Amino acid sequence: MCLVRCLCYFLLLSTSCFFLTITGSDSKHKASSCENVSVKQSRVWGPGLKSDFRLPVRYFFIQLVYKDGSNVTTSVGNKVVSAFASPANGDHARIWTEVLDRHDGSFIVRFRPFSTTSDLKLSVTLRGQHLAESPYTIRGPVYHETCDCPNQTPDQWAASVGCQATYNQIRLDLEPFQDIQMSKVARQAVERFNQKGRHSICHYKVVENKVYRKCYGEHVGFKMFVDAILLSLTRKIARFEKQNENTFIARSATKKLSLSISEKVLTSDAYQHRIVHEYFTRNIGFSMHQGG
Repeated sequence: MCLVRCLCYFLLLSTSCFFLTITGSDSKHKASSCENVSVKQSRVWGPGLKSDFRLPVRYFFIQLVYKDGSNVTTSVGNKVVSAFASPANGDHARIWTEVLDRHDGSFIVRFRPFSTTSDLKLSVTLRGQHLAESPYTIRGPVYHETCDCPNQTPDQWAASVGCQATYNQIRLDLEPFQDIQMSKVARQAVERFNQKGRHSICHYKVVENKVYRKCYGEHVGFKMFVDAILLSLTRKIARFEKQNENTFIARSATKKLSLSISEKVLTSDAYQHRIVHEYFTRNIGFSMHQGG
């Protein structure tokens, strides 16, 4: 159950950033807005400023504020806000950064280290001037995505990414499924969807922090998405609870992926995989169903 819970959190948070582009703003107004911005009153915050926030891409937010204390609500120009990340001790490290202008006075900064560093320094500037309390120092180790460094329990990892306790939509979606016989469902799913040229299905198990899968059907390229997610989680989390049937099935049929969560997870603690449904339906376009 902890595996599915962490999978849910991982999926939701790793794609929680999006932005809207609006064109047609006047360049003169942009320049004027930028000059009236207060670098000290502007705000910088977000989970990416913590070392234990471990996702493939880390992120935080910026809100520009005018000198009169009101929020900036329009774009202040192209590439006037920048971010740079480097080890605080001056060592060299390859770190990818990106600043996304949401065109409403706020920004999303994303960064991804390609090597493990310690005490990472983040500089956030507006036309060369530090914003808010920049530069920020992320104390402790900052692991890169491919680091096989499992040092958190499932609960610790979930807490570190700040997930809320429950999602009403997922609770409502799961209410009709109070008793699922996963061994029966898994067998029937393979029999029903293992049809060459029409459907494909992959059966996954995570045993002792190792990921196993068996795919059926002709077109199984979708497995790369689930593979990447599960392998990423096992690199971060020390040990999932030992479970006999903590499995799920992903199938591809007419451009659709579905998840079937195990009987043990559903009957013991259904809320723990609440974010799986939300992420797959809202962020990737997959749907989720029970019982094949």
